[in-house]
Amino acid sequence: MTSADRPTDQPDPRPEADRAAEARDGGGADDRERGRPVHLVIGRAFAEAVGPEAVQAYVGTLVAVAADAAGRGVDDVRSDIVRRAAAAGVDVDTPEATTIAERLADPAAGPLIVSTDDGTRLHGEGDIDGGRRSARQEEPSDPERPLYS
Repeated sequence: MTSADRPTDQPDPRPEADRAAEARDGGGADDRERGRPVHLVIGRAFAEAVGPEAVQAYVGTLVAVAADAAGRGVDDVRSDIVRRAAAAGVDVDTPEATTIAERLADPAAGPLIVSTDDGTRLHGEGDIDGGRRSARQEEPSDPERPLYS
C-alpha cells in the first residue's frame, strides 16, 4: 500500500524508513506500476554485418513490436519480431527473438531503450538502470584486487 492508496484521515502505519523510501523514489509506485525500462543492446558485430540501414530498420521493428507487446503471449510477440524483421531485411534467429519477446511481453516491461554495445542510444529515453546500482557494479580501483572474487 502506498500513501496514494490510503485514506487521508488514517495515520500511515508503515515504518519511517518505508515512508522515506516512498518519498525518495517518487511516490511509492513500484516497478510494475511504473514499468522497468527494457534495454536492448545491438552488438557491434551485428551492426557491422548488416549495415546502418538494416540496424535502423531493426530498431524500427523492435519499437513497433514493443508498442503493442503488452498483454500478448511470448510466442505471438516472437512471431511478430521475426516477421517484421524479415520484412525489413533482417534475419533474427529464434533464440534471440524468444529472449526479446520475453522481455517485451513481460507485464513489468516499461519503455523500450535500444543502444549499441558502445553505449550509443538508438531509441528511447530515460535511465537505463532505473537509477539503481548495486555495490557489485562499483569497481574499486585497487590494483591488488583479484580478477575474480
